[in-house]
Amino acid sequence: MLAGKQVDKGDSVLVESDIFGVQVKEGAVNVLCAHCLCECRSFAETSNCTLDGTKYGAVASDCDDSDTENSLYKNTPRAKPCPFGSSCLSKFCSDACIQNSTGHHSLFGWHALCCLGDSFALRSASTEFHRFCLNTSETFWLTATMIAKTMDPVSTTTMHTLINAADFSLSWSAVAARSILDSKVVRYEDFLFVQNQMDDNLCQAWQLLVAFWSHFTDEIVQRTLRDLTLEVFSHLAAIIELNFKPVSLDSFSAEGLTEERVAKLAQSSRLLSSSAKHAIVRDKQIKKRSDSSRELILCRDRSYRLLIFSPRLLGLTHSCSPNTQVEVVYDSGVLKTKLLALQNISEHEQLTISFVGMSSLADTRRHRLVSQFGIWCACARCSWEKKEYHHDLEERALYRLGLQYLEEEQFQESEAVFNFALTKWIGPELLHSLGQAVLGQGKWRSAHEIWHAAHAMFPGHESLAEQVRKDRAYSISLASVQANVEVSNLQPTGVHGIMLSSQPILSPVSCTHWVQIAESAAKRANGWSRRRHRAVPTTDLPIHDIPELIGAWNELMADTICPLLSNAIPGVAVHDIKVHDAFIVKYDATHGQRFLPLHTDEGDWSLTLALNDESEYDGGGTLFDEHQLLIRPNIGELVAFRSSLLHAGAPLLTGTRYIIAAFLYIAQLDLKDARQSV
Repeated sequence: MLAGKQVDKGDSVLVESDIFGVQVKEGAVNVLCAHCLCECRSFAETSNCTLDGTKYGAVASDCDDSDTENSLYKNTPRAKPCPFGSSCLSKFCSDACIQNSTGHHSLFGWHALCCLGDSFALRSASTEFHRFCLNTSETFWLTATMIAKTMDPVSTTTMHTLINAADFSLSWSAVAARSILDSKVVRYEDFLFVQNQMDDNLCQAWQLLVAFWSHFTDEIVQRTLRDLTLEVFSHLAAIIELNFKPVSLDSFSAEGLTEERVAKLAQSSRLLSSSAKHAIVRDKQIKKRSDSSRELILCRDRSYRLLIFSPRLLGLTHSCSPNTQVEVVYDSGVLKTKLLALQNISEHEQLTISFVGMSSLADTRRHRLVSQFGIWCACARCSWEKKEYHHDLEERALYRLGLQYLEEEQFQESEAVFNFALTKWIGPELLHSLGQAVLGQGKWRSAHEIWHAAHAMFPGHESLAEQVRKDRAYSISLASVQANVEVSNLQPTGVHGIMLSSQPILSPVSCTHWVQIAESAAKRANGWSRRRHRAVPTTDLPIHDIPELIGAWNELMADTICPLLSNAIPGVAVHDIKVHDAFIVKYDATHGQRFLPLHTDEGDWSLTLALNDESEYDGGGTLFDEHQLLIRPNIGELVAFRSSLLHAGAPLLTGTRYIIAAFLYIAQLDLKDARQSV
């Protein structure tokens, strides 16, 4: 498949809303609708109760249904059980889906063809087939479910659609045998032996399924059975293995559910704030709801595995360095398949995805591709990792491979690719990316030397010019300032790598003035920015873009923050502390950004400086998930923590909160100097 137009990184190449697929059940409860694959709330799911006067999650049965419209789960329907009995794990999102898939207790409906309900009239036959699938291959059960869904009268996908779209005629037993024989060299006799075993299993599965479905008198089922020969069943099972794309659906992909998750984590965390007199407050001391009998149920991370079919996706070829990936997302309550661009794609460029996991070694990837798909991969990644013909790789392929390693945070490999590319050509984008790979390894000084040298070579390059301008803006002279460390110090919080100032490091008057300056700057810039941080966007303004503030910030860094950190972190000199980024963040409970999801920062140490009083808002604070610690500094107080710690911004409940966030590097002498090639 070729790209019909130029597509920028992060944009959708194509979107499909008519998804044909099945869920791979991995847990005890299926909380996707078996019919439409819409997410459902399970019976014990969180709904909407009051916590300190604010609506948050609690046990659904304890809540007033009239409050449902205000819940963060208001767009997530409550799961309905299969009408054939609780032993069937399938759930449905609505009465309409139950009627369309089960026929309301009648014998036919596509779901009846794969139901395990204890009140289902043909349960013994369905259970026998299901038990055989569990003991042999799950593919048989998935194939039966897939065939059953093609019998849905509104389905646009039929058995013949699936077969005609396939570009192969392999039997399932051949595909299964190739996957099972997991060695580089396979004797043909061994392959035939395993294939014959798979043939026996396939035949028994088909016979059990036909015997089960023969009890249905509906004309659609009988017509399907006439077409469902052993050969067709085998071909469809092979299609499941080769043509159905495995995708994951994160139940917290929607912003509302992500916020609900962070809110639950915050509710279960220990609180550390000035109002607690810098003592860690245990769970029992955190403010509770008025009704203490209601227990909180923490949101769980749920990721659903789906197998989806799309004729358009069959045109995608494999690459271990792909330019797209398949995603399944909810959009306005509708499940959609998106083909997302992983890099900038040119018009008429070949679209590729990876058929295998890219985290494994090249030999492992190649063997799986050969055994399962009959593909020998000679992509840029395999060529580089196997050192096969990598000298012949074209410039664009090398650069994209380096970017792929960069996004996977394989910084040393990325640096090696970019340095090899420099032996072929020199360009501003290549040098900028090389600096990012070096910075990812913590080598701040080398990275910035690369960027400054590259800017001298390519002064018109926007990103390099911006980086040099930012470096100059945050450049501070420590020789002429008097360290002001008597007024405060950084106290440990009981968690390694997290510290809180013993008292404010910036006066309330200065904090208020800085907020006023920021709001004036936002008006001049036509609003606060949401475009600077792609992975975890914040509503912010960079301090180096606020002329009235950059001087005062640099003075605070030189006079107070750098000496505080130098005293608190052994072996770190004041002049080694460098600002990588600093920005004022605005949280607005009513009209703006309320929270940040779990993430890590780019740097060695991160700072949070509160700029307004706790009385102006409720909620908020920095949440450290692993340690179940929530820190909420008051105006002028500073939190310092290692950037690698997983953390989130707890949801703001009311009011507006302003903070300064800063990412710092400890720029001690790097083990390696900047590359001579630059």
